[in-house]
Amino acid sequence: MRKDDILTGPEVCAILKIHPTTLYRLVRQKRIPHFTVAKAHRFHRAELEAWMREQSFSSFRRELRPPMT
Repeated sequence: MRKDDILTGPEVCAILKIHPTTLYRLVRQKRIPHFTVAKAHRFHRAELEAWMREQSFSSFRRELRPPMT
């Protein structure tokens, strides 16, 4: 495992282009993969990338659903 395989909160915020409050809300709701080291949240780059792909695919599937009548 390389050093850059583990990301900090500010690094994830920069990648996702979101505010830290938004990131930590996702963490609190357990909607984004993370782990904790000495009370600090950390993120595996590969898991974050997989999560981002899933989020994109999920929104695409919602757009394809026929309207409910």
